[in-house]
Amino acid sequence: MRACGNVLGVTRRHSLLDAFDVKPGRVLSLAGGGGKTSLMYALARAVQGSRRRVLTTTTTRIFPPSPGDSPALLVLEEHPDGRRAIAPLLAEHAHVTVVQRRNPDGKLAGIPCALVDELAAAGPAEVIIVEADGSAGRPLKAARDGEPVFAPSSTDCVLVMGADALGSPLEETHVFRSALASEITGLAIGAPVTLEAAVALLIGPRGLARGAPPASRLVVFLNKVEGPAQEPDIHALASMLLAQRESRLCRVVMGSLRQAEQGFTVFERP
Repeated sequence: MRACGNVLGVTRRHSLLDAFDVKPGRVLSLAGGGGKTSLMYALARAVQGSRRRVLTTTTTRIFPPSPGDSPALLVLEEHPDGRRAIAPLLAEHAHVTVVQRRNPDGKLAGIPCALVDELAAAGPAEVIIVEADGSAGRPLKAARDGEPVFAPSSTDCVLVMGADALGSPLEETHVFRSALASEITGLAIGAPVTLEAAVALLIGPRGLARGAPPASRLVVFLNKVEGPAQEPDIHALASMLLAQRESRLCRVVMGSLRQAEQGFTVFERP
């Protein structure tokens, strides 16, 4: 890995909501690997704790949330009132997870993008958080055609990566769709994941950001940064990301959801 370069506009120890600049009216669509689902529910708890209503959902598939993740689950195909039940449940619980149906594999099938857009316009929740793809639990992924599934109403597309992917072998254990990642980045299977490869998979022409709505903001979240030894490479990656010609990338957030009490570092262009 290369040495850390100078990054202007670095601020430390933000709360989760401040780090991601979560305000009423935001529709945050999360994509990538390395803690996407955990981020969704952590953000939702923080929004709920700020006395605002929050709706979590997916445009693909998710596992059923635990009671600690979400106080209310609405499966639209199982409820006689369907989407009309969303507002009353939000008034009661402040946080509701909405999905379309239960799949035979135990996962929950997501709602269509059109419904995300409709809910964003109707405003039953101040904030909507959407899981927009899957990564099979890997810290990094290559996006195939047609994913992530970003709703047009997404105000923020958050691209998530686990810091533990850097330097790990480019193979399926660490990178979801490793063969496709090799094709996109030019790295050989088994070669260490470089900063340049991470940039390509996140915001490159074939990266996670390519399907983001033109008007949306891009935020990269580098999760699992849990010790000083990781910081030089993560600082270098943040600097490299912000040096790209992706004008929609407004900030890079560094930290650890497992150590959220320590706060988060935000990198921005000066």
